[in-house]
Amino acid sequence: MISAYPKTMKPHAVSKASVFIMILIVSSSLAMVKNVNAEGSFHGVITQSATWTKANNPYTLDGPTSIASGVTITVEPGVTVNLNGYYLQVNGSLIVRGTANEKIYFTNGRIIYTSASPGGTVFEYTVTDELHTATTLTITKNTFNKLAAGGSSTVTDNLIANLGAEDSATITKNQITKSCDASGSAKITQNNIQTRVVFRGGSTTIISNNQISDGVHCDSGGGTVIITDNQITNTNKYPIIFITAAEATVSNNKIIGQNTPDSGIRVMGSYHSSKQSRVTITGNQISGCKTGVEFSGGWGTIKQNVIINNNLGMSISVSSSFSIPASGTNVGTVEQNTIAKNGVGLQYSPEQLAVTIQNNNLQDNSNYNFKITGTGDVSIPNNYWGSTSTDEIKQKIYDYNYDFNLGKVNYTPILNQPAAGAPAVPSDVPTIAPTQTPTNQPTINPATPTNAPSQPANPTPFELNIVEVAILVVLVIIAVLLAVLIVTIRSKKK
Repeated sequence: MISAYPKTMKPHAVSKASVFIMILIVSSSLAMVKNVNAEGSFHGVITQSATWTKANNPYTLDGPTSIASGVTITVEPGVTVNLNGYYLQVNGSLIVRGTANEKIYFTNGRIIYTSASPGGTVFEYTVTDELHTATTLTITKNTFNKLAAGGSSTVTDNLIANLGAEDSATITKNQITKSCDASGSAKITQNNIQTRVVFRGGSTTIISNNQISDGVHCDSGGGTVIITDNQITNTNKYPIIFITAAEATVSNNKIIGQNTPDSGIRVMGSYHSSKQSRVTITGNQISGCKTGVEFSGGWGTIKQNVIINNNLGMSISVSSSFSIPASGTNVGTVEQNTIAKNGVGLQYSPEQLAVTIQNNNLQDNSNYNFKITGTGDVSIPNNYWGSTSTDEIKQKIYDYNYDFNLGKVNYTPILNQPAAGAPAVPSDVPTIAPTQTPTNQPTINPATPTNAPSQPANPTPFELNIVEVAILVVLVIIAVLLAVLIVTIRSKKK
């Protein structure tokens, strides 16, 4: 019998070769489709640049997905991306530019720009569930459920439910409704903030020119914060500004209590042995609180403030934290303030530490201009009392003369006129300016966009993209090889 094969090739070699070729082809086909399971469905690593178009809506993640370094994905206006509970990690570039009439929707998941991303791109006119960026983006005219803005990003004219401002981000002219955390060297300025601002620590965080409806909390365990030129009020009984274990400058703010919160500004020492509060409180107007300024720990300069229409204008009761500083240390200066029209002007409880009180206007407080609560004697010279009559001055000082268990107050010499550098007594009670609410922002509800396009009808057989064509070609080749293999096996049996 004459063999059908060349003498150098045995029949089983052909079978093995065919099977090997098939395995290579199948493996190649799987590699081609591992990131695209169906039209607009993704997982794994996206390795080719592309544009996501409105015509191919919606796009869906069916697993964690990453845009590889050097790859650019551009998202057109009107596109909907269902993150499906997963995250889209951007190591390359993701360019997102919707329009006012055709927003881009990212629902039910997170977009994460890593520090590996080159940044410098725009993210605008979207409704997005959650965005995190460690690189620099321009983020404008979006609605976010949660935004963590880092790098040197600029965030402007957005509606944000929950904000985290980190690194060197600049947050300007936004409406922030549920939570607002700040750290690093972030700048938060000219925003309408309808929640409490929480300072988490950092090099120098700036909070300026905002309307803040629930105060500022600085319990950072270190870090520096500047709180300046804001209008700040409250929605509960907590101190409007609370500071402990931070270095803070609080200046030129209008601090207005509603329903008599505990304090306008409260300064405490520290929960940490190595991190003490150091504060400068200057040029503020504080009213409507149980206590205007409460200073009970750390180091402080309280200067040129107007403190009016509180139950108690100022309370000073300073003690050490972790024996820091040593007992007897002078830890503060209270000067050039106007403390007037309160129930009690200034209450001083000399304990372990001392404070210098001089060159203030202590006048026109309804019960007492000055009150002592400790047993030690106190000297507070060179203040203006609204009168030069010693009898009138003594009547408004609560000390040994009212309760022999208390120390005595030495208030001489007195100033014969209002203290130089101290602000004048305002003629009216401070009021809260109207809240400025952006008019161009939709209601925040990223998970259920109201105008997101519906999924298009299934494509006709002629609407094949390049991946589908490649798959079809691979399947045809596999079918041909299977036919050849079957014929070969049958020939071998014969």
